[in-house]
Amino acid sequence: MSLSVESYKVFVLDDNVSQLKTISAILKVEGFEVFGFDDVTTGFEFLSGKRVDVCIFDMRMPGITEEELIKKLIPVAESTPIIINTGFGSYDSAKNALNVGVFAYVEKGGDPVILVQTVHRAIRKYYKEKQKKLEEAVELRTRELEKEIAERNRAEEALR
Repeated sequence: MSLSVESYKVFVLDDNVSQLKTISAILKVEGFEVFGFDDVTTGFEFLSGKRVDVCIFDMRMPGITEEELIKKLIPVAESTPIIINTGFGSYDSAKNALNVGVFAYVEKGGDPVILVQTVHRAIRKYYKEKQKKLEEAVELRTRELEKEIAERNRAEEALR
């Protein structure tokens, strides 16, 4: 599956403006459309009205605990792959994030290529799953239509 990133939108939430600009710049060089926020409230307001393909969240944000942030991630994770990118990782934090459906947990300060590769993997996995669901829905609907056609054919035959 070839990944043309020009049409993919990435949301980034990080209170460290320097880190936010760096991540955004790297992703833009990769061809992604990036929406960066350094404030939880503004970031989640944006997410409530915009579709994005991947979300990258810093776990330590001012004005919200990790537990509160994880709770806010649950509805987002149902429709969008989430990558946690944090400099203060812990086993419990990673476990809690992964338990609510977060796609990956990447530590800050490492090679940015890892974050970019994780974004690519998240998009590929998400769209493969979406494609599979659509194919299953088409297959189910095809079987339903085949039954309807067979019933109509029997009814028409009975009328003749």
